[in-house]
Amino acid sequence: MKKYLTGIYKISFISIMTGILFLCASGCSKKQKEIPMERSTLLLEIFDCLEQKDYAAALNKSGRLKKNDQTSVFLEELQHLIRANLKVTGAQKFMSLGKYDEAIKSLDGAIRQYGKQNELVFSLEQAEELAKINRLTDELKQIEDPAELFVQARTLADLTKEMPQASKITEFAERKMVYAQNLAIFQRDRMVFGLYMDYIRSRESGVTRDSLIPEAVFSLEQQKESIKF
Repeated sequence: MKKYLTGIYKISFISIMTGILFLCASGCSKKQKEIPMERSTLLLEIFDCLEQKDYAAALNKSGRLKKNDQTSVFLEELQHLIRANLKVTGAQKFMSLGKYDEAIKSLDGAIRQYGKQNELVFSLEQAEELAKINRLTDELKQIEDPAELFVQARTLADLTKEMPQASKITEFAERKMVYAQNLAIFQRDRMVFGLYMDYIRSRESGVTRDSLIPEAVFSLEQQKESIKF
């Protein structure tokens, strides 16, 4: 399933840059003192880490910066976002391995801890959707009843048809829908043949066991082109 994973929304770099510029500006006193080199270097390094999606390094550097600015609301929010993205990265690894329940559990915990960050909510919705797709795909391989098979296949096709990355799954579901219809026709034809042969044998033996057999055969024949789910 990992090749069907779509991109995960990450931190808004515009808002981060706005905050970084704010921190740079707030580092100057009214006398317009020069910004300490270590502070400005760390800020740039944090931004570089975020661009590289190296969230562990970004969290480490933001922690060093936070020690010198314990009251910064922006830094507090930034650390929440970085930790949230670390959880998203971990969840992506779970999903790439097909471990959707583990991904959902991890993201649920992150939302409880860090709040409904956009990237966490988006990732959770994606994990739940992929889990459902995976479950339906597995179920389609086991279902034998044509009516149930058709319904499940249509559900899967509807779920994936707007997902370009899942086009192969959509095609699989559509093939299963056709197969379900053909299976229903085959089962009906087999039933017709069985009833017809029973009727012929009973006529040949001179014993008509059931006078309704011809009527049943005729009724089934009338359904030849009308099997729909």
